[in-house]
Amino acid sequence: MDRASGSIAHPPYFDGNNYGAWKAKMKSFLWSLDERVWSTVVHGFPKPTKKIEKRDEETTVLKTREEWTTFETLMMDENETFSEFYAKLCVIVNACSSLGEKIPEDRVVKKILRSLPQRFQPKITAIEEIRDLNTLKVQELIGSVQTYEMKYLAPKKCKNVAFKVVNEEDDGHSNEDCSDEELTILTR
Repeated sequence: MDRASGSIAHPPYFDGNNYGAWKAKMKSFLWSLDERVWSTVVHGFPKPTKKIEKRDEETTVLKTREEWTTFETLMMDENETFSEFYAKLCVIVNACSSLGEKIPEDRVVKKILRSLPQRFQPKITAIEEIRDLNTLKVQELIGSVQTYEMKYLAPKKCKNVAFKVVNEEDDGHSNEDCSDEELTILTR
């Protein structure tokens, strides 16, 4: 494959010749990354905004440049599963890689550990004490965190038991005649 044609990972190279063909290839390349990328080229970048309340009025203002960095500010929500969080992180890591900025694996590992909520703290501490974060593979960390979440943080399923009440003739036995052991078995 020659440099002018490009690849899936790298944009097509413009050597100064045949602008029309290069333009078509570049459009296809940008569209393949995400249709929003091409939309940004055509319509411009929509600057991020935030809403501020003042005196019972809500005003929309532009975010500062420091507030734009999604990768560094991404945190796992309390009501989110680890798989949901990791899917969001992968989108960002893969987008950076597609744009030529490969994020080192140790940086991704450290970002995951910093982004986990408090309920993962025992696992985070154990990993940090036992493993070298500079050599820990992302896939190993994912497996470890998912196992911890499933084993210790998964919601406990309650088993509800319903008893059918049958109103029959009293055979002369009262509830007081039942032993404590029989009541214990019945309630289980």
